[in-house]
Amino acid sequence: MKNRYALSLLIAGIVFTLDQISKSLVRELLPLNHSLVVVQGFLNLVHIQNPGMIFGIFSQSTYTLKSYLLIIVSLAAITFLFFLLRSLKEKNLFLTIALSLTLGGAIGNLVDRIVLGKVVDFIDVYWSTYHWPAFNVADSAISVGMVILVIQVLRDENNAPSK
Repeated sequence: MKNRYALSLLIAGIVFTLDQISKSLVRELLPLNHSLVVVQGFLNLVHIQNPGMIFGIFSQSTYTLKSYLLIIVSLAAITFLFFLLRSLKEKNLFLTIALSLTLGGAIGNLVDRIVLGKVVDFIDVYWSTYHWPAFNVADSAISVGMVILVIQVLRDENNAPSK
């Protein structure tokens, strides 16, 4: 059991650290609302601050208590992730990884939200007229964690005995 907790803390800690270091570098080296072309026609580094949720959801909302509400939702999600990690069976490595990635990302974005009132996003991916909303390391970890979670759930359903 201790190994699962150590692995969870290691993964979440790595995600959190990479997220905070990368955001700090962006804030320090790239002025707000500026961009730097990395791969022409595909990838830019940008410095934007997202007052909403992942991928800019609710960023245009003018609700005055939005920041506090998003902090509360983030804290509830983190608490739920800790509960899920605690209830996992020892052998379920993929779910441990999925939940740990999500946990590290959620904590990284929560820290931004508490300290800045917004989340720093800086990865800008696009192709032709198709443009993905800017994101960060925490968003990436949350997304990868959710994909692993969905794959694991679907795999478990397919391996479940028929009634």
